[in-house]
Amino acid sequence: MKVWLAAIVAMVLTSGSAQAHDSRPVSLAVTEISPLNYHVDLVVPGSVAFNNLPKPILPDDCVPLGSGGYEPGIAKRVARLTFHCNESLAGRDVGLNFPSFNPSLTTLLRVTFLNGAHFTQVLAPDTKAWHIPAAETAGGISAQYFKLGTEHILTGYDHVLFLLCMLFVARTPRRIIWTVTGFTLAHSVTLVLTALGFVGVSIPLVEMLIALSIVFVAAEIARGNRTSLTYAYPIVVTSLFGLLHGFGFASALKEIGLPQTQLPLALLTFNLGIEAGQILVVAFVLGLAWAALTLTSWPVLKAKRALSYGVGVIAAFWFIERLVGAI
Repeated sequence: MKVWLAAIVAMVLTSGSAQAHDSRPVSLAVTEISPLNYHVDLVVPGSVAFNNLPKPILPDDCVPLGSGGYEPGIAKRVARLTFHCNESLAGRDVGLNFPSFNPSLTTLLRVTFLNGAHFTQVLAPDTKAWHIPAAETAGGISAQYFKLGTEHILTGYDHVLFLLCMLFVARTPRRIIWTVTGFTLAHSVTLVLTALGFVGVSIPLVEMLIALSIVFVAAEIARGNRTSLTYAYPIVVTSLFGLLHGFGFASALKEIGLPQTQLPLALLTFNLGIEAGQILVVAFVLGLAWAALTLTSWPVLKAKRALSYGVGVIAAFWFIERLVGAI
């Protein structure tokens, strides 16, 4: 019990501090619309100053067709440009450059060719360009989407916080295993169905409900009623909410984009990346909790309710923030 308490405290502190910064990435989409002609969509968070808006980096033989610039906006700034290149972009470098400095933003880069080949890469703030592979390969897609899945869960504080709260409810090793299994299987189902287009949902609504799912679990922890459905059958609760969280994972995958070839492999490795990131987070937090508990003693009974209120407040803030953003 003490270990789970310390684990959730660590995650709450991490989640709360993460909200103080604009973590939305820059989105750079390059699409071949006709032979050697490329349309560029550049979406930048509104936190970036107008005099520091980035420009796409293309090979020297790529020239702009017509004029284009950023459209005015508060939440985000969007630029739509068209270029003609003398050679294909396959096997060449593409990226973006800030006039002054990169304000610690990652870049989600997507490149799509006429033949259906699709490449996605996340560029770190200190990386300006990426070398596009000459062709899609099974190994390249596996590595790419496994990495994207891992990165998504490591920054998906709402998903991780919900799961850690449920682990606190589950308590025993056997119930914890079943709880994690139920969550994994459930979100895998909705992730695949949504990504393949069999199910369509309102993403803003899903994001709000995910925040409410954390509020629900926090309230259950605060009440501490061991006879409730949540405590008696945690696998049922995690499975039901896991279906909801799967829609959230699918929305992230939709934003990233899926390749036209090796689609099942991309879905599989993205999901495996999510699970790997989930295991890393749980292992890290439990290790941190174990280290802390060897040095001090936690007043579990007194801290439990305060902790649940803290989790609930953070999740309620997320819900309000997403509700306002959806209006």
